[in-house]
Amino acid sequence: MNEYMHITLFSEKTEQRLLLFTFFQPIVYYANYILSINGFDGYASRLMYPLIMIYSLYVILCEMILQGKKAIAVVSIAITMMAYSYVLNGNAVLKIGNARDYILSETNTMFSVVLPVILLCIHGVDVKKYLDTSRITSNIIIIMQVAVFVLSTALNKRPISEDYMSYAYSGIYSLFICCYHRKESIFQSILFWVGLFLQIIAGCRGAMITAIVFCLAYEISSKKELTATNLLRNILLFVIFGLLVFYMDEAVEILNDNLIKIGFRSRTLEKLQGENGGFFSGERGKLYTIVIRNANMLGYGIFGDRKMLGTYSHNWILEMLMHFGYGFASIIVIVIIGSVMVAYFRIRRVRNNTVATFQFAAAVALIAGKFMFSSSYLTDPAFVLSLYFVYNATKT
Repeated sequence: MNEYMHITLFSEKTEQRLLLFTFFQPIVYYANYILSINGFDGYASRLMYPLIMIYSLYVILCEMILQGKKAIAVVSIAITMMAYSYVLNGNAVLKIGNARDYILSETNTMFSVVLPVILLCIHGVDVKKYLDTSRITSNIIIIMQVAVFVLSTALNKRPISEDYMSYAYSGIYSLFICCYHRKESIFQSILFWVGLFLQIIAGCRGAMITAIVFCLAYEISSKKELTATNLLRNILLFVIFGLLVFYMDEAVEILNDNLIKIGFRSRTLEKLQGENGGFFSGERGKLYTIVIRNANMLGYGIFGDRKMLGTYSHNWILEMLMHFGYGFASIIVIVIIGSVMVAYFRIRRVRNNTVATFQFAAAVALIAGKFMFSSSYLTDPAFVLSLYFVYNATKT
């Protein structure tokens, strides 16, 4: 077996450490969900978050010793950002509170989950080895996602519709990795298609769009030779897609009716049928309007949008606008979008580089999908990982 399949907690392998932090939240979420169905709500979080705090301190100290000035600079910037936020909005923004509240707070998540990922990416990661290492873990997460769907539907306890966004987004990155490995075996391929199906019917609109954007970006950025087989496959997919679009209403109605019969309600399918205001309706527009109206040049500091809105901005561009103001946020956004464009043209110049293709597709899907509609870059390491992927792609 490949040596990278063996995951040692205190390993010197950067790829294995990165795996632990990038998949920590999904595993805890699905474990919590499964335990809550059986009456043990929150047990996984109470057990795992203190452990990840201890391990993250170990990793941060190791990286500071190994990297020296680079790591110290990153930690210093993080502390400065928090101090800046404290000056602007005080402890009401940082929400430190008592020890128990802090362990499950966004502040702790940022320092214990996101900051180590930043340091590991700066250290440098062999992405191919990381993807090989991640295969088994991603499979487990998709299987857990399927288990949650089956248990919640069969037992009719805590329906997924109560927390459909977290259910979908917790598995979206694992779906990307399953797609990368899907040609290795029939099992991998089946797992990918099952995961994609769950993203569409059991998740939210943003997760569905993110999955579709990834698949499109993965296909478009793959510079493959046009063989007769590929041409026939593309024509067949085009025909199937056309039929689905033509018979969309009937197909959605049939699928949704059959899901209701087994006790499951799909919010995405209901939206596609025009219920609850239709597919493009929701509270996001009101939220975005408040953010834009209250944005200023200096911003409100880290977590400033939480104090004003009672939640995060649900859009990484507007979130940065709230945190850093028009001046600094504009520079960051322009650099990120410009880097994505450069990465695309670099990727198109190489042939059959599946690792580079994956990095570009995953980055585009996360930046233009997941973090454009939901999730916070402060508490989800996938955003940092997407920026690292873009950086790598620009060097291809």
